[in-house]
Amino acid sequence: MNQVPVSLQKGDLIALVAPAKAIEREHVFFAKNFFEKEGFRVVLSDHCLGEYHYFSGDEGQRLKDFQSALDNPEVKAIVCARGGYGCVQILDRIQWASQLQEPKWIVGFSDVTYFHQRMQCH
Repeated sequence: MNQVPVSLQKGDLIALVAPAKAIEREHVFFAKNFFEKEGFRVVLSDHCLGEYHYFSGDEGQRLKDFQSALDNPEVKAIVCARGGYGCVQILDRIQWASQLQEPKWIVGFSDVTYFHQRMQCH
């Protein structure tokens, strides 16, 4: 993918997702409040605060959350609440077509870098 996403503007929608490990509620709401104070709108994915063993949801739930954010034309950035092995579990099932057509920022650390690498391969 050679395109760079457009710069974020106040009022843009940011999706907070947890594609891997479960995360504490207070960390998610700290991030949500931070982005809102900066003038962004924020939506939490359905399972962002979920807990399924070590993860925020089962593989299908985490994939659905990430894919929904990726496919939503209103979302301009996806912020991954936490990295971890769960990203690898869903990586090969993500459909990247909407990201290739209209790129958005994907922000995260640790195994979220697998998503970054995959985008570079397209």
